[in-house]
Amino acid sequence: MDMNLKFITMEEFNVDEVMRITKPLICHQGFTTILIDTMKAQDSSASNYVGAMTEAVKKLDYFGNKFKVKVLLTQQLTSGTEMQNSYLTSAEISECKSVKTVSDILLLMRKVVNSLELDEKNKDFFLRPYKLVKDEMSGKWRKRYISFSQEEIKNNYYRLIFVNKNRWGQADDVILVRFDGLTGRFTEVGQCEHVSRKSFSQGRKY
Repeated sequence: MDMNLKFITMEEFNVDEVMRITKPLICHQGFTTILIDTMKAQDSSASNYVGAMTEAVKKLDYFGNKFKVKVLLTQQLTSGTEMQNSYLTSAEISECKSVKTVSDILLLMRKVVNSLELDEKNKDFFLRPYKLVKDEMSGKWRKRYISFSQEEIKNNYYRLIFVNKNRWGQADDVILVRFDGLTGRFTEVGQCEHVSRKSFSQGRKY
């Protein structure tokens, strides 16, 4: 399957300019998805920048619905809580929590602390990852738990994806993925049965 990618660099972020540039790509070249990295306030010094951010997202939402394209936005989490909170919520969005009210799907991602969260002996932080497998005899789905070798814990990089909101399906799932920095590829490992609500500062040093 052929896939066309076009990278556009903007000196200053402006939603109206994004829509002006992408409209002919959608209408005349068949592009189906817009990815904005990173979505931020056009003027972070303004007193109402959060409200302006919300309005900007509403514009992009209307634009996407009008032209039937997917609009993907990336945002940074609050830097002060990086690798502090083990369970992520929309409160971690640094610049505009109210973006959640506009989005159809909201995913939050953080690094996995392998030494804590992939260690079966750690009762507080072990993620208890699993895959759903179908029993051939009964036809029912059951959980098959996943174990990690010391080599996997030491040499691999993992991320957790929190499905905070999903208008099209089940929310509140937490998905474990393996990350390959050389290729930028994420591979799904399984879902997590348990994510601690404790701060990492309550675990051992990592």
